Amino acid sequence: RLPALEAGLAEEAARRSPLTLRLAGGGRFGGTVLWAGVEGDRAALGGLAAGVAEAVREAGLTVDDRPYTPHLTLALVRGGGSGRGAGRGSGRNGVNLRPLAEAMSGFGGRPWTAGRVDLMESRLGEGPGGGPGYRTVGAYRLGGPGGGGGAAETGE
Repeated sequence: RLPALEAGLAEEAARRSPLTLRLAGGGRFGGTVLWAGVEGDRAALGGLAAGVAEAVREAGLTVDDRPYTPHLTLALVRGGGSGRGAGRGSGRNGVNLRPLAEAMSGFGGRPWTAGRVDLMESRLGEGPGGGPGYRTVGAYRLGGPGGGGGAAETGE
């Protein structure tokens, strides 16, 4: 399945142009995730996300059905979310993300150009503190080299 996925991602990336994006605002998902929002070429980013999801499906893999919400995860509270106060921003461990999310509301970062799609592998338990470890499997330039297409590089 990996070769089919890599081919699909390379094809999708080649059809797209680099995106101008910036981090702006923020919030939380329940009591467990603090995030920064993404502004800029959001329509193009949504189209890219849909194309990537289709490449994943065509490779025979499962795609999360939740609506696409462009964001950057800033913090993940372990063991949170379902305990007392979860709906108010606190997880079971007592960490309250609400003040942090409120502080992010006025944030506006500098624009940058997103020029590639990275295919990442996560390995549970192999990262710092027993969390997930991540490895880049492949990177695919948006627009491809010289406007063509294809893989920018591959991981180990």
